[in-house]
Amino acid sequence: TNPLRRHPHFTAKHQVMDISTRIGNPFRGNLELILDFFELANEHHLGFSHHAILRLKQAVSLFAGQEGADFSSALHRFLKLCQRPERVGRMLRCMNDVGFIGLLIPDFNYIYCHSHYDSYHIYTTDEHTITVVRQLAYLAKSTSKELESLRLALNEVKDREVLILSCFYHDIGKPKTRSYRRGKGVSFHHHEVVGARMTKARLKALKYSSQDVDAITDLVALHLRFHTYAMGWTD
Repeated sequence: TNPLRRHPHFTAKHQVMDISTRIGNPFRGNLELILDFFELANEHHLGFSHHAILRLKQAVSLFAGQEGADFSSALHRFLKLCQRPERVGRMLRCMNDVGFIGLLIPDFNYIYCHSHYDSYHIYTTDEHTITVVRQLAYLAKSTSKELESLRLALNEVKDREVLILSCFYHDIGKPKTRSYRRGKGVSFHHHEVVGARMTKARLKALKYSSQDVDAITDLVALHLRFHTYAMGWTD
């Protein structure tokens, strides 16, 4: 059966979600419908049709050409979708492929398909970041004893949006620091400093509260220190 048979724009067949029409693009000028598409696909455990992906790319490209447009309300809804306990990784990878993450978080475009130049990272920077957000979303439902301390810590977080934004921004400075290596005295290993500056500037422009800006900026600036503690590399 088609779980979306009554939806005016979407349909589903063989566990794949599609748009009903083959003429026109219902996503054009409609950010809420784009978010509806991903939310319903997750809710019904559906994949994404090639036809829908092409229309999503077209619509996102048109949105990206709107200079000075305000996508803040869509950003807040997007960050709520990132807190879902299932299928977040698949959703974010599709959103990244069609440019939707970069539309809502423009700095994310800096790390799109960006490679880490060390032996520690096995993913591109964008995929590494998506994996971090995905693992955070799945943490609450995890039953692993090894992750118990992290689950307890997550339960103490009052504002998940702040934490998720910190995840999206934690490595945002990596491409910038690489470009500054010659002649400007900024090392590749100081990406957290550059990333914190970029984060603060962007969040102020998005009119986040000074408290949220400081919290997210601090998390970005200190994320390497947190990683050191987690790996047991303290002195």
